[in-house]
Amino acid sequence: MNKQRVLFLCTHNSARSQMAEGLLRSLAGDRFDVASAGTEATRVHPLAIRAMADVGIDLSRHTSKSVETLLDQPWDHVITVCDSANERCPIFPKPTHRLHWSFPDPSQARGTTGDRLNVFRRVRDEIAARLEAWLETMAAATRGGGSTVEVVRLAEKFGKFSDAWSPRIVGEVNAMHVKVVKLRGEFVWHHHDREDELFFVVHGRLRMQLRDGDREVGPGELIIVPHGVEHCPRALSDEVHVLLLEPAGTLNTGNVQNERTVAELERI
Repeated sequence: MNKQRVLFLCTHNSARSQMAEGLLRSLAGDRFDVASAGTEATRVHPLAIRAMADVGIDLSRHTSKSVETLLDQPWDHVITVCDSANERCPIFPKPTHRLHWSFPDPSQARGTTGDRLNVFRRVRDEIAARLEAWLETMAAATRGGGSTVEVVRLAEKFGKFSDAWSPRIVGEVNAMHVKVVKLRGEFVWHHHDREDELFFVVHGRLRMQLRDGDREVGPGELIIVPHGVEHCPRALSDEVHVLLLEPAGTLNTGNVQNERTVAELERI
């Protein structure tokens, strides 16, 4: 049996990615080769080791690694588990499926050692639940012959939510997410360091504000904003329905973190 290769990334390869590596190896080591790394290497946090020991998983021999040492290896799935690593994730030269799962940083916990350990345990359990759901999704796809082919009805998808500026995932194309979002009013000026974005207007009119001048986009029209270009979408209609196509893991507010940042996207 050929195992799929999974790499978990966070900033320091100290806690979240280490726990994810240990958990997936415990849950499905017969199906996956698993590793973890960071955008910079530090150490494995002692409280991560203790939290995992509570569930019978030994991280005491794990070491912190830099992702730069693993770039040339083939990875079927690269999963970032913190927002900073997602924004700073390097380009992998070989084809890979990118996912972003946002978990709070347990190393930022304050209080007694017991208080901090409980935070590590809570994040451990959140990661475990996310892994179990992902494994079930993977198993369902395998039972269905490895893929599912469905018609996506956009009107139906837009009818499932009412809030603005909070994208939902409705499909995947290679390492890209297909998303739907409702826009009302004005967003925030931002840019994306590595990701290009495609906006296809389904309903209403959109003004894409750019530093070199605005562009207006109507129903049946699309605009592509290259990475690095600062932009600010603004709805010209009371409500605009937009289909987005962008790399998996793209944060909606890019280089800006504020109350409109949505790190964990719902699938509908």
